Amino acid sequence: MSMSDSTRDLYKVLQARARAARLIRAGQALPQKDSAGRPLPGMRRRAGGPQAKKRWRIPPKVKQYLPYAVVFLAILAPLLHNPPRNNQVPTYLLGQWKSETPGYEDRYLLFADRNLAFGTGRYEGESYIVAEAQASPVDIGMQSGASTNRMMLVEIRYMKQDRLEYGLSFYYEPKPVETITFKNQEHLKWTKKKGTDS
Repeated sequence: MSMSDSTRDLYKVLQARARAARLIRAGQALPQKDSAGRPLPGMRRRAGGPQAKKRWRIPPKVKQYLPYAVVFLAILAPLLHNPPRNNQVPTYLLGQWKSETPGYEDRYLLFADRNLAFGTGRYEGESYIVAEAQASPVDIGMQSGASTNRMMLVEIRYMKQDRLEYGLSFYYEPKPVETITFKNQEHLKWTKKKGTDS
């Protein structure tokens, strides 16, 4: 007695399901298609089911240039964290400054492009390297009730060869005479010596 087509198809489906159940119990991979290449009924992977993980590999070209990129970033990181400082002394300060205050007649300050010197007498003096120079406008005439006069607050960080930094903070007043007054020595005024502009 021969089977009808529908019965034969049903028999194949039941055989495929039984075979799949045996493979699941044995821990083997399930065939996704039958011998004709059609997907097996009930064998479709459910959405959201576990997927095979792909191992990510670094492409050869990236591997080749990776050490250079790491070195470049290692050099660049400190520069971004500590940007270069302005060590140029403002042009209006360049030159020699002296004081007529008693006890300071033989002393002087000397500003060069990127250097600063404190001197006593004619030959003695100590030179420093300017690490950073900042200047910002300030109105301090209003505090004393006098007419406002535009002054500059100058802050200079300087150092010797040992890299130990020192700070200097003073007011620069352009008129009527160019004058420097240190924040902690308001009684002491320094004026620019004529003919020493650079």
